[in-house]
Amino acid sequence: MGKKESEKQLKLLNCSNALVKLSKVNKKTKLRKADKLSSSKKDRLFDNLITVEELAVIFKLAPQTIRNWVAQGKLPYVKIGKRHWFLKGSVQEWLHRKEKPRWP
Repeated sequence: MGKKESEKQLKLLNCSNALVKLSKVNKKTKLRKADKLSSSKKDRLFDNLITVEELAVIFKLAPQTIRNWVAQGKLPYVKIGKRHWFLKGSVQEWLHRKEKPRWP
């Protein structure tokens, strides 16, 4: 292998290293931008969700009572992983269904 060939290979190696670094930087900036966008979307998504503890505070009940209602199928919920979440709209509809009619 001659001197020129080794210089060409060294230049190619340097160029490929530079491209790898550039692509990593671009990925990081893209990920940061995606994280910023997704965090705002996540905030909006989770604005409509309530935890067991939050619902217990709202109803002025023990969290175990809420868990019992979930186990008995009395309360609409969403299970994500091991946690139970409640959609605000579903809980409001459930409350309206539970409302007793007034006496005439």
